[in-house]
Amino acid sequence: MKNFIENLIPKLNVKKKIALLMALCLAIATMLPSFAKAAEVSTELNDNDNLDIDIIVDTDEMMIYKTKEDGQEFLYEEETKGDITKTSKYLLNGDEKQLVENYETKIVVKDDNISITKNDYITNETHKESINLTEIEKEIEKEQSEITPMATATWVKTKAGTKMGYYKYKTGGGKARHSTNEKKITKYNKYFDNFCDRVDTMKNIESSALWDALPLAVIPAIIKLGKNPSLAAVKNVLKKLAKGLPLVGLSISLVKYVYNYDKAVTAINKMPGSYYKW
Repeated sequence: MKNFIENLIPKLNVKKKIALLMALCLAIATMLPSFAKAAEVSTELNDNDNLDIDIIVDTDEMMIYKTKEDGQEFLYEEETKGDITKTSKYLLNGDEKQLVENYETKIVVKDDNISITKNDYITNETHKESINLTEIEKEIEKEQSEITPMATATWVKTKAGTKMGYYKYKTGGGKARHSTNEKKITKYNKYFDNFCDRVDTMKNIESSALWDALPLAVIPAIIKLGKNPSLAAVKNVLKKLAKGLPLVGLSISLVKYVYNYDKAVTAINKMPGSYYKW
């Protein structure tokens, strides 16, 4: 795997790295099904909701951290041994905590293939995904050649791949775009505003120095971990493929990017009006 990464990365400039990273995020829409929850968790879109992560314990074998998601506070307790990360996620309510997710993630890297297995301890469900890095690179290069670029003077957009962008009219209203689908509104509303905020946040993450340094091989595995990938599982992937880079900082950036992408998809879907092809 090390030789594959060393051969792959030098061939790709920063633009291609980011393009592949963004396009892989599109896989979120067809990722692993959400596991059943042991407690009811809010999924309502919050205009001002952001993902906050507070690290409590960080070692090679153990991660404990708190998050704020959708206006609720959670505690994660995660243990990693070899290829396997075990996650217990609790909903916090004052001094009480209630288990909402309990699962195991196994990630195996062999040559240019990454396999991911998630076992849910609550529902006894197992979900498997496999990724071939060479095939993904070819798909993204093909996609880039077929993309009709947005006008940079008028549109605010993420990098090629996720194909998200917005355009605001000076008189109110505007356009929101996701992939080849677009919606037009005549006046601003909370869903359009939320979508624009998410795109801005994703662009800010994309522009970070750590983001540019990230090897592409990490991304497919992280995207396949789910809409809310565990921080320890992400760090375990980075430990295998991104030696020498600040693992926790990169892990947090990736988790936050996936989180905001998912929120942007929710916002544009809830926006009034019907999609049309642009």
